[in-house]
Amino acid sequence: MLLILLGSQLVGVRLGKRIPLISLATGLRLIAAPVVAILIASIFEFHGLEYDVAILEASMPAAVNALLLASYYDCDPRLASSVVLTTTLLSVVTLTLLLIYLGVH
Repeated sequence: MLLILLGSQLVGVRLGKRIPLISLATGLRLIAAPVVAILIASIFEFHGLEYDVAILEASMPAAVNALLLASYYDCDPRLASSVVLTTTLLSVVTLTLLLIYLGVH
């Protein structure tokens, strides 16, 4: 059901004025969150699997649940759907780079 909601919100979305907001949200989700996770994992001295899992979990794209909440509370669900789509598409690159950084084969 959530994927149907996502698709319905993406129909007719015009990105013009939303590009700065989408870029900010995408940057925070895919770049800032992993950096903060690396810092926190280092402060708490995580090692091995717990370090990798903590960082990977923080680096995942925005979830469809964000769209559900935005729709429920009427807080710009079209923006939320654009961010979910953008972070999902770009996470292919960011997660690949992160896996290389973590040394996962």
